[in-house]
Amino acid sequence: MIPIKTAINYNDHIIKLMYEMVETNTSFLPVLKEGRVVGVVRSVDIFHEIAKIALEDYRGVAQSSSI
Repeated sequence: MIPIKTAINYNDHIIKLMYEMVETNTSFLPVLKEGRVVGVVRSVDIFHEIAKIALEDYRGVAQSSSI
């Protein structure tokens, strides 16, 4: 079993999640709400969210430049 080094709050910003993962050298963090574990965030989850944001921005630029 892997010891838990830190946890994040359910409404923490994605930047804080990334920071905590880098600082603790882990690829997942438990998510707490009112002191109880309500889930887990993995580094791949963060990557997917950032990729979605980047693709939305890219599509917006591509559409505006094709007009």
